[in-house]
Amino acid sequence: MRCPRPQQHCFVHQHEPTVAFSNLSSIVISLSIRQAQKSHAYSMATPRKSILAATLGRYATPADNAAMGVDSKQIMAEVRKFLADATEAGFDVEPLEINPQDLDDSLAWTKAQLQSKEWDGFVISFQIRSPATYTAVFETLVNTSREVAPSTKIMFVSNATDLMNTLSRNFST
Repeated sequence: MRCPRPQQHCFVHQHEPTVAFSNLSSIVISLSIRQAQKSHAYSMATPRKSILAATLGRYATPADNAAMGVDSKQIMAEVRKFLADATEAGFDVEPLEINPQDLDDSLAWTKAQLQSKEWDGFVISFQIRSPATYTAVFETLVNTSREVAPSTKIMFVSNATDLMNTLSRNFST
């Protein structure tokens, strides 16, 4: 699958879930539909939920992670568990990296992604929601999603390790 954005903005993989690290401080999650269909625990008769997940990804700084009280090893373990749990529970999660230093570009890409298909949910990560320095980014993402995809559920992650609980809370899995 070809990424519609320049490579520095997008991680799209056709076959396998990926955890990518940049400076050991950020994570990008990508699940493909093909990998999700391999799940034996989830019936294909039940519609899968498509989730767009906004995160700082590789744009997170070491200070961002320190402010959340997590380290790279903890995040890596939690993300791997989340990928397995989300796939098994019937979710296809696609990452959306937000660059706070180039918010106009990130918002244009967010709008394009939200309009690209019917999303069941739009998750805004703890990395964006929690720090006071990103309040304007958070508010802009919420307002943009309401304007562009009003029927898509907006979800907020409570902490750095609460991804699956967020999906379960909103979709009663």
